Parts: sequence; C-alpha cells; structure tokens
Amino acid sequence: MATLDFDYELFREHYPNDHLVLAALVGSRAYNMSTPESDTDWVGVYVPEKPLRFAEYKNVHYKGKDGGDIAIFPIKNYLHMLLEANPNVFVVPGLEERFIYRIEPSFSWSLERELFLSRKTYHTFKGYAYSQLDAAFGITTGDLGEDRKSDLGVYGYVRKTASHTIRLLRMGLELVRDGELNVWRQDGDDLLRIRRGEWTKDEIKGEANRLFAAIEAARPGPLPERAQWDVVETLMQSTIMNELGYVKYNLE
Repeated sequence: MATLDFDYELFREHYPNDHLVLAALVGSRAYNMSTPESDTDWVGVYVPEKPLRFAEYKNVHYKGKDGGDIAIFPIKNYLHMLLEANPNVFVVPGLEERFIYRIEPSFSWSLERELFLSRKTYHTFKGYAYSQLDAAFGITTGDLGEDRKSDLGVYGYVRKTASHTIRLLRMGLELVRDGELNVWRQDGDDLLRIRRGEWTKDEIKGEANRLFAAIEAARPGPLPERAQWDVVETLMQSTIMNELGYVKYNLE
C-alpha cells in the first residue's frame, strides 16, 4: 500500500454518496523519477451511486494538499481509457503494490494488466510522446508559464517534460517489443539527469529519434491485437453489482 496519504476527505466532498474502488499514486514518485520538489499525483476510480444516469458523471480533476494532480474517474470511463491504452492511466495496472492506496476486493481484477494489453499501445504511446516532445521544445500554442520559459531559455528544452517524454518512449518500446509494462523505471537515474538539465537538446532529440525508430522496427510484437473487452465488461458489471446491488449499463 502507498505510504503517502490519499486525500479521502476531499474525494468525499466531491462524491459524498459514491463508492471509491481504487486510489493509486502515479506520477514521478511511482516512476522512480521524483525529486525533493515533486508533488503527489493520484488516480481514483468510483462507482456512481446512480448508474442509470451515467452521462451526468464526469471525470474530475482537482489539486491535492501539496499541489499534486488528483484525477477521479467513473468506473466506465476509467476502464474504457485502459482498454484504449490511454498512457495517462495505463500505468496503473503496472504499479508496484506499495503505490496502491486503496483497492476494493470487487475491483482488484482491474490490476491484471493482461486484460488491457493490446497493439493499440503502439499508437497511443507513440502519439502521446510526439505531443510531449513538441511541448518539451516549446512547440505549443498554449501559455508556457514562467518556469517553462526559463527552462527553454537556459537549457533549450523543458526539463520535466523532456524526461517524461523519454520515459514514455522507453516504456512504449518495452510494451511493443517485449509485451512488458515497466512503470518503476530502472533507468530512473538516467531520466533524472534529463530532469536536472544534464542532457543537451541534441542528445534528447537523438534519443527520441532512436526510440521512435526502435518502436517502429519492433512491430507487430507479442501483444494481442485487441484487449479483452468482453471479459472486462463482465467483470465491471460484477463490480457494480457488488457495490450497488444492481447494474444497468455497458462499456460500449
């Protein structure tokens, strides 16, 4: 179980009558990439009290006590994101047990990564890495903020974004080539060198290009064509039945 406290009372303020079935620590602390300044990011999943009105339930993002990001998803949305290999949540089934703060027995099956692995990870991890690489080099229409502007001026890239871009690409290669989801990074020290600005901009570009090419060369790899949608839907309905006593909606 995670040792850092999940802000359960803050969750209760947002969802007083709903059933929290998962709370997991994600982000730099779970990737072996944290610094003394790192905040604490969480992902949570809940079963809505009234699933018949599911469309009214949205993904909600808010800040924790230390400024970290807390993302809470209705169970259907969360599982759909996992099955679609969304990198923002796909790490959760690969987390070490110590980073799982809360998991209801009825939802423990959601940590079985084999249910969600598919060749779709090629597209999602590669696509997300492309967008993050652009952001790391300041290619964005959004407001950069003072810290990012400072990084671009001093290093030529945004250090935190660049380090996570290389992490994404290395994870993507391991998934496509080996079928392995390695969230806790054995290369954490190397990635932290990027975070500290010890790599040059050209070194980051070179490593990114090497990894993009390696991912392409590794296809199709050992992963199944499609995740186990039917199995997950049956298990989701079982979770809802266990939590609420009835179920009336499907994944599709």
